Amino acid sequence: MSYRRLLRVVVDAQIVLRMFVVPLDRPDYEPPTRILLRHFGSPLLNWLWTPEIVEDYREGAAVMVSAPRFRAKAEFDHQGFELLLSLFYQSPPVMISAGSLSAARARISQSARKREQDKEDAIYLACAADGQADLVVSNDATILSIGDEYEGIRVIDARRLRDELSRLDQPAT
Repeated sequence: MSYRRLLRVVVDAQIVLRMFVVPLDRPDYEPPTRILLRHFGSPLLNWLWTPEIVEDYREGAAVMVSAPRFRAKAEFDHQGFELLLSLFYQSPPVMISAGSLSAARARISQSARKREQDKEDAIYLACAADGQADLVVSNDATILSIGDEYEGIRVIDARRLRDELSRLDQPAT
């Protein structure tokens, strides 16, 4: 008998928000990142979170939907978004240590480009470290600027996440 190991992930706000964007000209469009929703309750995927991460998701949604440029091109699936946020509370949050948060901020501050030094994104790295994540998933320049790995945790973009999740769909060998 074989089994697959639980995949522990931390997902940044850009990826999450993209799941709930519905283009006005393509109301049936399903964003590729929505694959995460299909795996949310899976025993093979553990989506790590903190209250600060959930708040970052909320703040990002508020900023996005208030932008006239966004509203002219798309709608936001508020109902689906709120359902996702409520599902997080079915599992305990990761408790972040001050040391992990400080180390993540220090790593971000080492980026060569000033625009890639958004220390607010450190919460994702600290959650990954303290939650013993396998992956940090991001399309954010700050997080991607740290490289392919942080504290032994792989850092990947949304495209590579689809590849990882498709492996969960395959039968165990």
